[in-house]
Amino acid sequence: RSRGYVPNPILIKKKLPMILGAGAELKLTFALSKNDRIYPSPYIGNQESKATEDFYREVLEKYQNWFKIKPEMIACDLHPNYFTTNFAKKSGLPFFQVQHHHAHIAAVMAENQLEKDVIGIVYDGTGFGNDGNIWGGEIFRANLEGFERIYHLNYMPLPGGDAAIKHPIRIAYAYLREIGENTELLSNISKEEKTIIDRLLETNAYLHQTSSMGRLFDCAAAILGLFPEITFEAQSAMALEFLCANENMLDLPKYPYEISEKTINIRPLISKLAEDRSRKISPKIIASKFHHTVIDFTVQAALKIRKKYRLNDVILAGGVMQNGVLWRYLQQELRKKNFTVYTPKSLSPNDSSLAVGQIMVVAEQK
Repeated sequence: RSRGYVPNPILIKKKLPMILGAGAELKLTFALSKNDRIYPSPYIGNQESKATEDFYREVLEKYQNWFKIKPEMIACDLHPNYFTTNFAKKSGLPFFQVQHHHAHIAAVMAENQLEKDVIGIVYDGTGFGNDGNIWGGEIFRANLEGFERIYHLNYMPLPGGDAAIKHPIRIAYAYLREIGENTELLSNISKEEKTIIDRLLETNAYLHQTSSMGRLFDCAAAILGLFPEITFEAQSAMALEFLCANENMLDLPKYPYEISEKTINIRPLISKLAEDRSRKISPKIIASKFHHTVIDFTVQAALKIRKKYRLNDVILAGGVMQNGVLWRYLQQELRKKNFTVYTPKSLSPNDSSLAVGQIMVVAEQK
């Protein structure tokens, strides 16, 4: 789709009203529905300039003309500051906001023509949550109509918001400070940065709380000294993936974690990973143990949900699922436990699929 193989509609079992799914911000796309088809747009880019916004409007106008679609309503993200959210609000049409991770799940349901309750596992970097925090390590019980947040990674501090994402070393420092661990093992962070982060942690100013799996990967990578400052998205997390000795990964021990009533506590994981780094354990071993741990607590959480709610269908979505090691082994281990696993097909696990999911959710609710 990003290389021009459009339009390539997604077929839906039922007739849909004409809805515009506005998308989100990163990997920006929109989608339009008509009858039993959803038409996703080409990949437009990351919304970071007026030129991108203008191109979005231009392609949208062409799609509406080509397919004779005049939207009756608009679906958009919950995030109040996205261009697409403001675009929907100013459209003059009825607009409906859809939670980011619910849209991820709904997009996979659309491709697989599912209409039942599922276990939705969505791991990504950033998604605006119903509580105003930054979500991203989410395990839902969901259908097209709604969702229940069953498990999530425990909240951790994100100092300075988006600025920290470009400097994973700051995330690692904040996480280690939050759990009371020694930060001296971290290199490539200045005294000035430490002082500023300390002040933010003390005053709670410019401090966001996040359950993001993407940020956990950034933290682990930065503790290992991989790309403390990144030049492209997910650079540090990709380096962590490439380190992984995946041929014997599941034979290695796991890091500790705790699954409580609602949260997956990653504090023990971070603490022991930092301890391994201080003991100069091989980065390949640490990266492999880290991946093994994420896979294990995900499967264990799914087993708990199956026992309680009698659900056996699992959906995997979100940008972190583009990690090949996590993607392959998570599916393998879930299927070993006799789960039926559904994944994206022509769409990507990342945010470029959100517009399709937004349409599905709003169509079900109207």
